[in-house]
This record gives sequence, structure tokens and C-alpha cells, in this order.
Amino acid sequence: MRIDLILGQVEPPVGIAAWLACAAFVMMLANQALRLKEKLLREKRSQEIFPQPLEIRPVCDPVSKDYCDRNQRTSLRRIETLEQELKELRQERRETAAKLDRRLEGVTRDMPEMERRLNAANEARLEKVHTRINEILGEVRELRGAINNL
Repeated sequence: MRIDLILGQVEPPVGIAAWLACAAFVMMLANQALRLKEKLLREKRSQEIFPQPLEIRPVCDPVSKDYCDRNQRTSLRRIETLEQELKELRQERRETAAKLDRRLEGVTRDMPEMERRLNAANEARLEKVHTRINEILGEVRELRGAINNL
């Protein structure tokens, strides 16, 4: 029983839906009336295209052919100067590389002779050391003989 009392007091949503439907119908009628007025009076609604494809902006004045020709001649002279400097640097590098090659060939050629001379000098030094050691050993033998004879 209680449920029937609660449901009887609640107003069904049909009333709200009817009001919303009426409001939507009135809005559609107003929209159609505005369109009819525009058509009869041949008015156009302002339509904005975004982004603006036909937007006009001020630009700089165009340059003259003489100005372009002067810039081209200046650029060509600069390029020729840089190419000449590059050519000179390449030639200088070739000369330096040739000098280094000649020096390296000289060192390579002299290396065996220097090695032979170093070996000969070492042999002579060792010969002197060996001779001195033999002299010292001879003196030690004489001393030992003298000590043994006493």
C-alpha cells in the first residue's frame, strides 16, 4: 500500500517531456521564420572562412633586375675567390705532402746505416769492457799468486 501512495504523489515525466518538445518546436519555427525572411529580403549571413585564404597583407616592394644582377655578380666573384683559395690550399697541401714523403724516404734510407753504426759502436764498447775485465782478472791472478806464495 505504501508504494501506491508514493507513486501516486510523483508526477510522471511525461509532462516535462511535453514541455521540452514544445520548446524545441518553437525554436524550429523561429529558425525557419528567420530563413524565410533572409530569402525574401535576399540577405546573406556573414560566413567566416577559417583560416582566411584570401587575406590580403602588405608586401615589400619587388626588387629590380639590376639589383638581382649586381647580387649575382658579387656572389660569382666571391665564389671564384673562394675556389682560387681552395685551389691554392690544395696545391700547398700537395707540396707539403711531397716534402714529407721525401724526408720519410731519406730517414728510411738512412735507418739501416745508422743501425749498423750503432751496432758497431756497441760492439767496440763491449770489446773495451771485455778487454778491461780481462786486464782486471789478470791483475787479480797475480795478486792471488803473490798471496799464495807468501
